[in-house]
Amino acid sequence: MGEDVRYRLDSPQIIGRRFDLYKQLGFGTLRTEVAWRRLEAREGDWSPPPYLDSYLSQAVNSGFRLKLTIETLGGPPGWFLKEHPDALIRNADGEFSNNDLSLWYPGLHALLAQKADQLFDYLAQRNLFGAIDWIFVDLGPASEPIYPAAWTMGKTSCQGSTQWFYDSQAESQFATAMRAKYQSLAQTNRAWGTSFGDWTEVMLPRPGQKFSGLWNDALIWYRDSKRDFIRWQTANYQRALSSHVAAASAPNLIVMVPGRHISPQEWEQSVESATPDCRLATMTDTEFLLDFAKEAGCALQYTADENGDEVQYLRQYMRSHGNTQRLWGENVGVEGVARDPGHLADVVLANGLYGMDYIRSSRIFGPDHVTPNETFPALATACQRLLAAW
Repeated sequence: MGEDVRYRLDSPQIIGRRFDLYKQLGFGTLRTEVAWRRLEAREGDWSPPPYLDSYLSQAVNSGFRLKLTIETLGGPPGWFLKEHPDALIRNADGEFSNNDLSLWYPGLHALLAQKADQLFDYLAQRNLFGAIDWIFVDLGPASEPIYPAAWTMGKTSCQGSTQWFYDSQAESQFATAMRAKYQSLAQTNRAWGTSFGDWTEVMLPRPGQKFSGLWNDALIWYRDSKRDFIRWQTANYQRALSSHVAAASAPNLIVMVPGRHISPQEWEQSVESATPDCRLATMTDTEFLLDFAKEAGCALQYTADENGDEVQYLRQYMRSHGNTQRLWGENVGVEGVARDPGHLADVVLANGLYGMDYIRSSRIFGPDHVTPNETFPALATACQRLLAAW
């Protein structure tokens, strides 16, 4: 069960009553977060809020196993973004997300290694690793390996979204990568149909600029930048884990798989139109994620179980590539998108998923955070079906 973050502020009595209801439903694992933004009040001042210690202790004492989002990349504090505006990831309109950092920010790896160590140390000091079974590798907002999606901007739709590679560091690194690929500016211009007079003029394409060769190279570079980061960040979390807990009892790492896969036709159409769509803006690199999790020994979790056809695609791809990694499913977390829990159970059972992670527990309670609403009985029935099948 994935609890809403604000629910952790409730009194121990309310939390305890809610925990009892989760057990009645059959949930034995509680999903919550430990985030950089909530623990480091300012540079070097690690002051965990008292409610977090109390909440985690109560969860463990109540017999729950823990499934944690440990936010580093996806959880920068406001003070850090204010002091380091060059760390902001930006789109073509200059917008930025408070739930992400630019992958091209100088010193990003050193920064995230330090913050991961601090967060893992927080868990070790409180002897929580004995209760933690799962940890999400933080690969973006809410651990999803995407460039910021609409919800990170307070938007309900990604219509009109552009790529998130328009900060100055990204522009510079793209030009360097293209110089290494093409060697000469003349060859670059021939490949792209452009007329740049100097390497300092080379920049990422803007929406509507119809240079298909340039767009194709830009999107490949954009995708591969994220792939490089996914590899590094997973190794970073594996390293941090090995520093704080024995290998035999270490939690399992999970890689998120978001949204829908990108088809070759969709890629080609986006290149030709010079207006890449939502999936290419966030770069939902599905097949790579499935292959990488197998290579790295990580479990997987799909973030939109309502999309039964996409879950079926994931399963078919995994079977055809000999991928036997455990695949969890979770419901869509965006407000206003909630289907009958029975549909989620149908998808889980039809595709043999390892487990169901029901997120946003606010969907099953009233305003007091503890009184079951009309969705609660439907979830109870879905859970009974899953437990009987398992």
